[in-house]
Amino acid sequence: MKEVKTKFKEEQMFYGFSTISNEKEAKKDMLELIDRIRRVSKCDTVLPYVALIKDFYQDEGEFQLFVGRMEYHPDLEKLVVVEGDFATAEIEPTFGRFWRKAITSTERYMETKWADKNGYIPGSVKYLLFSEKIKSEHPTLDYYMQIEKK
Repeated sequence: MKEVKTKFKEEQMFYGFSTISNEKEAKKDMLELIDRIRRVSKCDTVLPYVALIKDFYQDEGEFQLFVGRMEYHPDLEKLVVVEGDFATAEIEPTFGRFWRKAITSTERYMETKWADKNGYIPGSVKYLLFSEKIKSEHPTLDYYMQIEKK
């Protein structure tokens, strides 16, 4: 993970599909949602796209997983991410190929140590932005976490 930056983001709309998922099934569910977006919108690539987790159901260990793109399509569900302050970090895979560990450690660091040290409370909106950078020789993706001042 590179440095954490803060920025104000305007309201954004994403178009895609969602499903109830869990930690064990998230990768498979994400790939299925991407494939569904490709079929419905008749496109070769979904990049750039977001994977957004919301409505975490603590007792069941499940959450709402939304995968979407920024390009409008009438047959895709719309998800609005409200404007606000976000902390963001660029994530590189651990050992060049292990994303889950890199994402989890970045998320944990930003939600606990970084937020507390910098006077923020993590908000409920968190998402990953997958762009063309994911295809490069040194792939990265961007993690966004909504933040509020303490």
